[in-house]
Amino acid sequence: MLSVLLIWIYMLFTVAFPGAAALCLLLSDEQRRHLLPEDAPIFGIMIVTVYAQVFSLFSGVGAGANALLLALCGVSCLYLTCCKRTGRSPFLEHPAKGSLPNRLCVLRVVGIAALVLLMAFGTSRGYLHYDSDVYHAQAIRWIEEYGVVKGLGNFHGRLAYNSSSFALSALYSFAFLGGQSYHACAGFLATLVLLSSLRILHLFRDRALRISDFARLGGIYYVLNIYDEMVSPATDYFAMLLFLYILIRTLDLSEDASAAWDADLLAVPALLSVFLATLKLSAAGMVLLCLLPVIWLIREKHFGRIGVYVLCSAGIALPFFLRAYYLSGWALYPSMFPDLWDPAWKIPELFVRPDADYIIAFGRGYSNMEAAHLPLSEWLPHWFAGLGGKDRLLVLSCAAAICLYPVSLFLRRRQAALHMAEGAVILSFFAWLFSSPLVRYGQAVLLLLPLVLFGDPMCLLWQKLTAGRSGDAAEKPASGTGTRILRMLPAILVLCFLLYKTVTLGSYIYRVRLQPFYLTQQDYGTYETYAYQLRGLTVYGPVSGDRTGYDPFPTCPQDMPGLSLFGDSLEDGFYQELR
Repeated sequence: MLSVLLIWIYMLFTVAFPGAAALCLLLSDEQRRHLLPEDAPIFGIMIVTVYAQVFSLFSGVGAGANALLLALCGVSCLYLTCCKRTGRSPFLEHPAKGSLPNRLCVLRVVGIAALVLLMAFGTSRGYLHYDSDVYHAQAIRWIEEYGVVKGLGNFHGRLAYNSSSFALSALYSFAFLGGQSYHACAGFLATLVLLSSLRILHLFRDRALRISDFARLGGIYYVLNIYDEMVSPATDYFAMLLFLYILIRTLDLSEDASAAWDADLLAVPALLSVFLATLKLSAAGMVLLCLLPVIWLIREKHFGRIGVYVLCSAGIALPFFLRAYYLSGWALYPSMFPDLWDPAWKIPELFVRPDADYIIAFGRGYSNMEAAHLPLSEWLPHWFAGLGGKDRLLVLSCAAAICLYPVSLFLRRRQAALHMAEGAVILSFFAWLFSSPLVRYGQAVLLLLPLVLFGDPMCLLWQKLTAGRSGDAAEKPASGTGTRILRMLPAILVLCFLLYKTVTLGSYIYRVRLQPFYLTQQDYGTYETYAYQLRGLTVYGPVSGDRTGYDPFPTCPQDMPGLSLFGDSLEDGFYQELR
């Protein structure tokens, strides 16, 4: 737990300052007034992840990468200092919308500190995802020691699953210190998302219900739901957490009358959506958010700004595609579309096709790869029948929300940003459903889609019920006892929800309190392995099953036929003779 806290302090410094500097470059002083303090570290996570991917193209991501990162943070600090001296308000000095009494400020600081300790406790122990010991740990170790290796997917197919989160985890693993390889990044991101989601507590102060509150409610539920799993560096958690944050902040901006039509402000979540696609391709539906700022900038003929954001998007995506090219020879492995390149290390189709079919079939609840080609009328009922009770309810809620969504469009005139956010969530749902619909892959989408789509008309109804006699929500609220109770109802419901989750969370913490992870973090699993020679190199395989953990290295569950090396060492890369 202590190691997690120390890593988080280092992470906060190394992501907040680059993020703040980048936002200062992109936005004006007035535009930055619409941002929240947590926007800087979230934006910085994107920047640092891109940096780690670029560094991995040339070398292992370890001590050298961290030394250069600290230098970049120093430059960011100097830039922010210059902004302050020249009269520009630095981003980190977020203007408060209202001053708080000293007592409340102290309570807020104490509450945030307690929440951070709580999240560090959860990140220090828990359920390490099955796939983390199959290939996540090994993928991170390859990046730590060698960076990107040509044709690595020929050695172990799953090592070609290219997620930018692996580069981020390698950067902050501190394996170069000689101890264990830490994996605290998912917990750090979860903490930021939870802090932002808890802004729903404004209901106790101003009692104004917003659509973003429904998304924040989903954020709280999701983070606490993975509390005992965020110790794992699984890609699903990174993708779903960022998905939640992007949607929450887009809804925030759409509800802010002075920000809803600002293309530059909306470009911030749009750029994050491009980054989201590099974390997990199944979440690429959120890239739809990029359309709105581009359309508005074209309408206003700000072509220079469009060029800036296009370059930023290319800078985010290019390292991801370069890593994919080197790891597998394909652009979107294990998909064979588009087929752009034919390098010597390209994984042959006879290996790619079964891998792609297995992912689809597994998500649909089948164990045979042929199920990937079944018609919709056959696999959809089988998949739905295999879901648990809560998951069925979520899917049915999504279906109902999508069916009723056209009706809600006519209820009132709304901001285009809100339409785009809702459309992106719907697109994300269908992208998940028709790719590999395992609930874990799209749990945040399943939560937020009904919350947001049903939350919109519920907000409208609540405003009408609590407004003056004419029904205009802009009027002074009615002061009757019934109306006052109705205005307090959302806050009361949120309080009940938080109390329930506190009890369940406390029960889990009590059960695991005796686990010895108060100084260091729970390590990857250990498994019995055997050594064998593969083209003159010592490789390790599992005695049973397919999990090997972080040690030993390198591991491969089976001897790949036709596998060859370009040189005499692992970093020279692999190619497949059976082409």
